Amino acid sequence: MADRAVSAVVGKALEASIVIIYIGLLTTTLYAGVLPEYRTAAATEVADRTVADVSGDLQTAVPSSTATNRTEQQVDLPTTIRGETYWIRVQNGEIVLEHPHSDVAEQAPIVLPRSVTSVEGEWRSDEQPVITAERSDDTIEVRLETGER
Repeated sequence: MADRAVSAVVGKALEASIVIIYIGLLTTTLYAGVLPEYRTAAATEVADRTVADVSGDLQTAVPSSTATNRTEQQVDLPTTIRGETYWIRVQNGEIVLEHPHSDVAEQAPIVLPRSVTSVEGEWRSDEQPVITAERSDDTIEVRLETGER
């Protein structure tokens, strides 16, 4: 008669163990395989959009009127991508997004009018990015600078 009470306790303990093992396996599967790949894919899309937005902002920052000698335009960038800060640089005529995660990197060619003689500078994502364009005679120099966030 005393054995019947023990079998109910052992049965409930086995049920609880199976549930704990199931939750552990599900959590391990999600955090070790599926979620990091999703985060990287989403981060790559955000990086692509960021570079495209910067390219558009560069084009609109160039003064179209010869009466304007200097323009300054603030740029709205995500502070982090995939939870980490990143850099945007101008290298070899391209906008380059560099990220600490090796799978998250983007670049795009810079397309500006012929009057733009140089584009230079870099931004860190946790700073306030600003594009300045200065006209002198028939040439325009564009710089990526930082302000305060």
